[in-house]
Amino acid sequence: MISATQRKMRGAVQRRAPTEQPTKEKLLKTALNLLETHFPEDITGEMLLEHSGVSRGSLYHHFVDVSDLLELALVRKFSTQVDANIESLSNLMSASQSADQMYDGLCAITDITQAPENKRSRFVRARLIGFAEENDRLLERLGAEQKRLTDALTELFAAAQERGWMNKAFNPNTAALFIQAYTLGRVIDDISIDHIDQDSWNDLIKRVIKLVFC
Repeated sequence: MISATQRKMRGAVQRRAPTEQPTKEKLLKTALNLLETHFPEDITGEMLLEHSGVSRGSLYHHFVDVSDLLELALVRKFSTQVDANIESLSNLMSASQSADQMYDGLCAITDITQAPENKRSRFVRARLIGFAEENDRLLERLGAEQKRLTDALTELFAAAQERGWMNKAFNPNTAALFIQAYTLGRVIDDISIDHIDQDSWNDLIKRVIKLVFC
C-alpha cells in the first residue's frame, strides 16, 4: 500500500512535467543537448539558433537573453536529477518491509552515487552551485528545486521515523541535508591527486547510516 507521504513525493515528480510552448521547448532541448558537450559560457546565441532552427526573434520572445535560456536549461537538467532521486528513494520506501531492508537499499544507493564513474554528475552540480553564487536569478530558480529535493527527503525520513526505522534523535530535515552533503562532497576527492580508498569511504558512510537507522 502506498502511504500519503509516498503519494506526495511521487506527485512532486509528476508536477515537473513540462508544459512549455513548442518553440520554447525546442530551444530548451537544444540548450540541454549543447550542454552535454559544451560549458555554458562557450554556448553562443548563434549556436542555439543554428542547432534549433529557431529564429532570433523567437528566441528573444521566449527568453530575456541567451543567459536566461541557458539558466533554465541548467535548472531543467538539475530538476531531472531531483526527480530521479525522489523516485528512487520513494521506491525504496515502498519496497522496504523493515529497517534492515531500508538500510540495505540506502547502502546500494551509496555504492552508486559515490562511484568514481559518477564524478561527472558531481562536477555538474558543483559547477551549477558556483554559477549561482553571483546570479540572483539562477539562485532563485535553483533554490526552488533544491528545496523540493530536501523537502522530499525530509518527508521520507519522517515517514521512516513513524515506522520505527529511523532513530528519532535525528532531525529528518538535518538528515536530508546530510545525505546530500556527503554525496556532493565526494567531489573533493574527485579533484585530488591521491584518491582515497573507495571501499573505505563507502564503509564510513554506511557506518554513519547505520547509526541513523534502527
